[in-house]
Amino acid sequence: MKKKKIALLVLPLIALSLLLANCDESCSEPDEPKHETTLTLSPQSAQLKVGQTLQLTATVEPKTKQSVHFSTSNNNIATGNENGLVTAVAEGTATIKATVNNSEATATITVIKNEGEQYALALSPQNAELKEGETLQLTATFVPPITTPQAITYTSSDTNVATVSNEGLVTAIKAGEAVIKASAMNLEATCSVKVVAQTPQNDFEISNIRITSTNIIADITPRDPNMRYYCEVINMWNYKKIVEKSGDMAKANIDFWYNAVANKDPEKFKKAILINTVSGKQTLNHRADPDFPLPDNHEAVLVVYGLDPDSGEAITHIDIITLKTEARKPVSPELSFDTEVTNITNTKATFVVKPTNKNATYWWDVLPWENIEFYTNPSPEFEIIEDVKSTEYMLFDLVRQTYRIKKQASQIKKGDQTIQLPSNVNLKPNTEYGLILFGWDETYSITSKPKFVKFKTAE
Repeated sequence: MKKKKIALLVLPLIALSLLLANCDESCSEPDEPKHETTLTLSPQSAQLKVGQTLQLTATVEPKTKQSVHFSTSNNNIATGNENGLVTAVAEGTATIKATVNNSEATATITVIKNEGEQYALALSPQNAELKEGETLQLTATFVPPITTPQAITYTSSDTNVATVSNEGLVTAIKAGEAVIKASAMNLEATCSVKVVAQTPQNDFEISNIRITSTNIIADITPRDPNMRYYCEVINMWNYKKIVEKSGDMAKANIDFWYNAVANKDPEKFKKAILINTVSGKQTLNHRADPDFPLPDNHEAVLVVYGLDPDSGEAITHIDIITLKTEARKPVSPELSFDTEVTNITNTKATFVVKPTNKNATYWWDVLPWENIEFYTNPSPEFEIIEDVKSTEYMLFDLVRQTYRIKKQASQIKKGDQTIQLPSNVNLKPNTEYGLILFGWDETYSITSKPKFVKFKTAE
């Protein structure tokens, strides 16, 4: 009897356990339904003419704080900004897609051309007259207007007269005429620019001007003997780059002194101006200028203007005088060299040089042979200075480095010479070098072809 009673008690407990187990799986509170984000675009399709715009409307349900992002399948056909404003660019079909919270919607945009409507590019002004050193900002517009930004290319017919930046800023270089052309979408527009010489304002009297390959001589007398003024001689290709980037030399110098020299410190800036300006009558001799020596028949620019020593701003007009170095004078009879390398040790060498023309001056120097090969056999894309061959540039650079240190170069020789390299040249043992010889005249620059004599120091 007791066993039966126990069995009767166990059965209700098992039934209750099964009921509770089933209730855990099926009798809990039901989950709240999840709301999917629904995004729609209106209109879903549209036809626009080139240049027209259309505002798309995005509807999001339920509302969300997330922004709707717009994109286009082809920017060359139609663009869509962050607010859903569509702009027709060119004929064709593009899809504008809107996305938010992993939901998306699209609108098909068909762009057709404007029948009978032609676009034109206008440049303002169409004619201009500038003084040397002045600048002018050109404005290019499309007719009828095109709301989509278009890339515009600017070119000058004569960069010796006037240059133009990528943004349409024209800089007058020297007296003459040039045509500035703007190009975009196979359209063109032009502005005729006439550059006239600066009208003398008697700020400075500049006289006795003479330029050679290695220096410029000029007497400068300011109208106001107490005025601080700046004067510089710079080769034409560097001058063009500076005015194209900065607008004029004064602004370029002010920016350089303030940012690079003074590190944006106002007091240091004033000191930098005083160091780089002069007062009273000056006789220029720019033998040590980093732009010199210049090749023959190359242009340089003498720039002179008064400066406010406190602000660094120009207080007079900028005098810009364009000069050209004297043409190369051939040596007669032609100059060549007989050479012999003697007494070579691991750090020294002696050379016997016998020029064929005993009256001609010539230049000598020594470089590592790998440096000489770099210039004499340059890679096709290697170009340093406009219209100057790489070998000639190497020769000019040798001269330039010497003139920076001293006014009279000891490398200039005449007639038969025995040249011994001093120990401070620091030749390295077991290394290939080259003796360089070429005719050099301080007025007429390089006067003969260079000769390279290869030698190797002892181990």
